[in-house]
Amino acid sequence: MGGGDDRRLSCGRGPRPSRRDRPVASLFKRAKDFAQSPKGKQVTEEVKEQASKPENRRKVKEFGQRFMKKR
Repeated sequence: MGGGDDRRLSCGRGPRPSRRDRPVASLFKRAKDFAQSPKGKQVTEEVKEQASKPENRRKVKEFGQRFMKKR
């Protein structure tokens, strides 16, 4: 095997998968950090308030039914 073949042997093995996981882990860490921040807590309260409104609950239910029909 030549020098170029050595590169193929390590393809998909070793440390590469953990490198691919890092951006996802970073995304979740950023989301968690935001949710725990004062602004994140404020947004959470606003979402809870909107979710408790009957008209918004109806819209979500209708959207879910339309989505399930397409699948």
